[in-house]
Order: sequence, then C-alpha cells, then structure tokens
Amino acid sequence: MVLQNPWANLISADSQLYQFFDVEVLSHSIHISPKYRYLFCETPKVACSTVKSTLQRAELSWPELEYSDDEFIHNRQYSPLIGPLQTGDFARTMNDPNIFKFAFVRNPFTRVLSGFLDKIRRNQPQKAQILRMSGRSGHDLSVEISFSEFIDAICAMPDSMLDVHWALQSQVIFLDSINYDFIGRFEQLEHDARLVFDHLSIDFESYWKRHDPHHTGADNRLLEYFDCELIEKVLLRYDNDFRLFGYDRSLPI
Repeated sequence: MVLQNPWANLISADSQLYQFFDVEVLSHSIHISPKYRYLFCETPKVACSTVKSTLQRAELSWPELEYSDDEFIHNRQYSPLIGPLQTGDFARTMNDPNIFKFAFVRNPFTRVLSGFLDKIRRNQPQKAQILRMSGRSGHDLSVEISFSEFIDAICAMPDSMLDVHWALQSQVIFLDSINYDFIGRFEQLEHDARLVFDHLSIDFESYWKRHDPHHTGADNRLLEYFDCELIEKVLLRYDNDFRLFGYDRSLPI
C-alpha cells in the first residue's frame, strides 16, 4: 500500500465531516489511542480538560502526570494520543468495529451559558465575533455583551459560523459520520467515564482526576441568566441537540 498525502486522505474520508468545521478542527478534536484502541471526540465545555488529561495519563501509564501550563493539555504536540492525520487512513479507523468510539455531551442550556461565562465574560478571543455580530468593533474585548445579546448573535449565525464552544454538539462530535459505541453525559460524568474505562480496561481510580481550569459554575446560575424568551430561543437554536441526546426541554433547575 502506498501512503498518499495524509491531508488528502483525511479530506476524502467522509465529506459529511466537513459540513460545519474545517479539517483542522477535526484534526484537533479527535483523539485516538494506539494502546487501548479507542477514538474519543472532545466536546468543548464538556469537561474537555478533565477527560483529555486523564486519557493522556493512561496512555503514558503515568498517574502522576501534571502539566505546568493548563493549555498543554489541549496542545496536540504534547499529547501521546494520535490524531486523524497520523492514522494514514482515517476512514478505516472510523469504520473499524474494534475501535471503541465515545464522546460526552451536556445539557444545551448549561453548555451555552458556560460558553458565555468562560469566553465572553472573561474577554477571550471568541468574543470578537460576537461583538461584530452585535454591530460593534471586535477590537476591544472589554466592551460588555449581555447574555441576551450573545444568544441573539448565535441565533443569527448559520451553523457553519458558530464557534466550537457553542456550536451544536451533534455537529461538534460529527454525529452524522461517526458511529459511536457510547455517548456519555456531563451531568453524570464520573459514572459514565467509569463505564468507558471499565470497557477499555483502564484503571479509573489510578488515572481519573477532575481538572477544571475553565469552570464557570453555569449549572447553578441558570436562573440568573435565563428568562422565558431566552429559553425559547435556545430551544429553537439547539433543537437537534435536545432531540438527538434526549435532554428535557425545560430548564434543568
């Protein structure tokens, strides 16, 4: 077999993979373990730091592993897990029944609020796009944006423009293309993660550590930000996620 250009192989793996995100997002989001034979797709604002750092410790058989900079967890250069480009044939990996495929999702109400509190309230680069959608310059990130303005902005955008931190989770995990063996929930994260680890024969107690550098407490602040109008807007914007992942359509309070 002659190995072709890996980017070309990745792009040709499944055209549906690129309906909403480019190949670099896909390459960053997929984590594959040669050791335990799994494919994990991350979902931003769904315990990414905890899950990825735990999987990296397990891959290295290094329970004590800690990073001096939290962002190293998200930098693929430091991860022992491989990405789609390194498989040589990602379509084969995706369709291999011996590769265990899993992801985690979160209630859309708490996830979108967490995205706002983390990236908008803390003046992160993702705020610039929201400012521009609200008719302001994106240069000054200190300009205030209300939660209502944020929701209006993301409701006005096509799916393909949404940042991964508040994009539909069904799109973020490439649900149309990847046939998952297990999709766990943030709301019962440790329980569901333990199920995954048990299936993969990974010692949960040795490697699992909560790591929440971007914690916002969104689960306990819903009534502070949502009114009836915003609830309806979020239900409409994230209709697919509520439907596909079986979340109740009322505010989880």
